[in-house]
Amino acid sequence: MIRAREVVLATGAHEQPLVFAHNDRPGVMLSGAVRHHLHAHAVVPGRRVVVATATDDGYRTALDLARAGVEVPAVVDARTRPGPAAAVAEAAGIEVLIGHAPLTVVGKHGVRGLEIGHLGAEHRQLVRADAVAVSGGFAPALHLASQSGARPVFDARIGAFVPGPPVQHERSAGAARGVFDLAGCLEDGRRAGIDAAEAAGFASPDLPALPPVAAGEEAPFAPRHVPADGGEAFVDLQNDVTVADLRLAVQEGYGRTEHAKRYTTLGMATDQGKTSGLNGLAVLAAAKGCDSGELAPTTFRPPYTPVAVAAFAGHERGVDYQPVRRTAMHRAHERLGAIFGEAGHWLRPRCYPRGDESLMEAAAREAIAVRAGVGLCDVSTLGKIEIRGPDARELLNRVYVNAWSKLAVGKARYGLMLREDGIALDDGTTTCLADDHFLMSTTTANAAKVLQHLEFLHQTAWPELDVALCSATEQWCATALAGPRSRDVLGLVLDGADVSNAALPFMGVLEATAGGAPVRVFRISFSGELAYELACPWGYGEALWERVLRAGAAFDITPYGTEALAILRIEKGHPAGQEFDGRTTAGDLGMARLVSAKKRCVGRTLAERAGLADPERPALVGLAPVDTDQQLRGGAHLVEDPADARTATDLGWTSSVHWSPHVGAWIALAFVAGGLERWRGRRLWAVYPLKDEAVEVEVRAPCFVDPEGVRPRG
Repeated sequence: MIRAREVVLATGAHEQPLVFAHNDRPGVMLSGAVRHHLHAHAVVPGRRVVVATATDDGYRTALDLARAGVEVPAVVDARTRPGPAAAVAEAAGIEVLIGHAPLTVVGKHGVRGLEIGHLGAEHRQLVRADAVAVSGGFAPALHLASQSGARPVFDARIGAFVPGPPVQHERSAGAARGVFDLAGCLEDGRRAGIDAAEAAGFASPDLPALPPVAAGEEAPFAPRHVPADGGEAFVDLQNDVTVADLRLAVQEGYGRTEHAKRYTTLGMATDQGKTSGLNGLAVLAAAKGCDSGELAPTTFRPPYTPVAVAAFAGHERGVDYQPVRRTAMHRAHERLGAIFGEAGHWLRPRCYPRGDESLMEAAAREAIAVRAGVGLCDVSTLGKIEIRGPDARELLNRVYVNAWSKLAVGKARYGLMLREDGIALDDGTTTCLADDHFLMSTTTANAAKVLQHLEFLHQTAWPELDVALCSATEQWCATALAGPRSRDVLGLVLDGADVSNAALPFMGVLEATAGGAPVRVFRISFSGELAYELACPWGYGEALWERVLRAGAAFDITPYGTEALAILRIEKGHPAGQEFDGRTTAGDLGMARLVSAKKRCVGRTLAERAGLADPERPALVGLAPVDTDQQLRGGAHLVEDPADARTATDLGWTSSVHWSPHVGAWIALAFVAGGLERWRGRRLWAVYPLKDEAVEVEVRAPCFVDPEGVRPRG
């Protein structure tokens, strides 16, 4: 929860519909909605659109439609003195009918025309059209101000209610308080921000000058037209409240707004008067023989934006708020005293503390055990996708930046995947089990996202590829066996399989059994040590885990969790979740050489944009504090001068940090402008304003342990 000293409400305004017979027909839309569909989605509601308005906003829609090639037979303006927009529309060849209002839509299942009439006259005419855009003015969105205690006040200038004097530390600005022209909104927002800052105890900010904006000239607002009888005229389109319903409410003695609301359901549910309030008051006022401003709007119920009831209930459900997923080895982890953490919906062991060890002490001990002996980690949560078919290799070639055509059966390869915009999506290893059968591994967080990405591409971009995709994440559990003694333990786990370096080389795959259970052994390493991943069908997972623990007892095998895993991968310089934050490219991650120049792939073209290929982009580096007793923090910003730490001097940020027992200090992976080529061996400052900290750091290569990569190949 955030408690603010002062609040500025800039909630804007709601466009109001017009009330006329059969205004609920498909094809009758708000003017602003028509314009949004045109500009945001290149969609128009019809080929011949008539605009009915009481403001200049309707003219903007008419002109935009005409420029898009849509025929606009007329702008029907209920005002008697239109603004300059009317002359602009006429100059564009659009007929403007001043002092006219819509009476009824012609057409039962859609719009075939709009019957209009001159206000105060009996004459009617039909405008042929297949859609109607309506604009009845704007009502400030004063819901939040009203809920804070400010009473609405009627403003005859705009024919709507605006927030009254505030009773709490809040103020409204711009359209939310009836200022609709752009120049006025900008100045009003500027003034509200300065006032709020001063009221909160801050010095008046030195803000730059506002950009010059041409002053708008809006004609006076036309009083709301209340149609005569003849056809259902809807006031509340969400709750099906008509003019007749409200007139009946007055006749029955329910003329007060709160009474009429409950008699007719006007403004109930999610509308809360957003598009029905002003028109409802106009109809009630006409029926009672008074002005709209004499009636108070109904109470605006929170929340302003609708929230599903289930969301409120969910917070009171504890762990039942979302599904909890446990791996096949979960009970074994509990027996070992694991401390669990959430990884998406999964529960994963963070560490296995002994005695009174803290989480950090346990993680350091586990990481040391992996580097010096052998460790065991549950990696079942990694995504697994089966890819089968004669075009499986071609699919991999198109989604990964590196080449896959020549990957031999029984071998695995690391791959990097980009989004369509050239930003890194995910990484992992993919194994060739047969010429037409591959097993892709993804990160835990992106398992579903990557499968969705592949399915989308297969179904829409490359339907000609003969390939099938299937998630196998829950069908196969996996255990990582890592450390210089891992081969010794593996030999005891498997049933007589040859696990020598020649038989099972680095990035090799072996099909074997362990106690009669089928096991796939992948010689891949995330820790930077000699390592293997043992995958077996889910039902064998706990038994395999216990078998590995028994076999490794003679080598003092140590289970390790995600905290030690983080230490190991940061020491090795492996980018992971924090580095794949939706902003980084292959070049940023130090993987530019992985991108094949001999083929195209998803994201390759847009990754070559000047902005993404700029050598000045923040790129991956390693950091170590000059004073090894100082702590680094994730999210700290990198600057040359800690006394001048601001946006303009910001050079980058730390993405992953941890205490390293092998370096004997806190270390970090970070992104710094210009990367290692510019900053290697130089010093920067990692500033963390939340704790008012500044730590001097030395920039070095991101790999802190075994930079030659000898250990995993030993």
